[in-house]
Amino acid sequence: MADLDQAVATVRSDLIGSRFVREASGLAVSLRAEPMINLSLDRFTLAEERMVVGRVLSDVGVQVALREAGIRVLDPEVTAAADATHLFRSEVRSLAREAAADGRESDARRDAYLLEYRITERSTGEIAWQATTEVARAARGLVID
Repeated sequence: MADLDQAVATVRSDLIGSRFVREASGLAVSLRAEPMINLSLDRFTLAEERMVVGRVLSDVGVQVALREAGIRVLDPEVTAAADATHLFRSEVRSLAREAAADGRESDARRDAYLLEYRITERSTGEIAWQATTEVARAARGLVID
């Protein structure tokens, strides 16, 4: 398992080299990020949710590749989803939770997640690009949380 930066590095590389980016040249393609969908067993702060999306789309290499392909990235704060041709979606799912088995209620633990990223054509729902990666994070608190 990797931390978020390492995990999304492969996702960024995959997006930069994807057919979606290669074939967008000359087309009027606009991309809008959607809020992360949390399907995990845990709560994420708004900052963590934005980081899951932002670490991919705000990467300089991704920005350059999208700009060179003529793909406009729309600001989700000021642009409606209907204004975009494609939607950038992300989902987080729980994979595993590791904690000491010595009977303590409070413990340091390690949580593993599957991050799935998808670019969907808004009008048809067709998936134009998809990638997944795994990430782990350390947590403290009640094991039953």
